[in-house]
Amino acid sequence: MAEWQINPGGVKTVLTAVIGAESEVLPAVSAENVAGVLSALAWGGEWTACVASAVQGLVTDQQASADNCNSTLPKTQR
Repeated sequence: MAEWQINPGGVKTVLTAVIGAESEVLPAVSAENVAGVLSALAWGGEWTACVASAVQGLVTDQQASADNCNSTLPKTQR
């Protein structure tokens, strides 16, 4: 592809869908829910503790990216 062409209507459609999906996803990804999932995984002992550790590592690794994304949103959309 030699050049970019942006379709403003398409961009608006995608952003509207993302904002709509955000309201459904954010409550499920609260700190309490994530802590509950990690706790449940650790409860399984050696069978599931490694999964809890991996998820915690992923969350920690991605925290800076999430913070950067969050800081670009207007406060009314956070």
